[in-house]
Amino acid sequence: MVVRFKKSRYENDQFRKLLEDPEYASKKSLRVAIEGAISALKRAFGLRRLLVRGLLKVHHFVMLITSNRY
Repeated sequence: MVVRFKKSRYENDQFRKLLEDPEYASKKSLRVAIEGAISALKRAFGLRRLLVRGLLKVHHFVMLITSNRY
């Protein structure tokens, strides 16, 4: 007896297995939290585009914008 399946089926099964991994779930929840924070800053302070790059520069820029707002 021969069992055959397509490559796409195998790849989909591998991806589903990855989704069930607890480490992947924790990383995914962290990403959701970060994107939520970015969305809240955009809505509250009108930050459409950040003109700086890098974690430290972004932190200082956001702190400057949010502190001058009130």
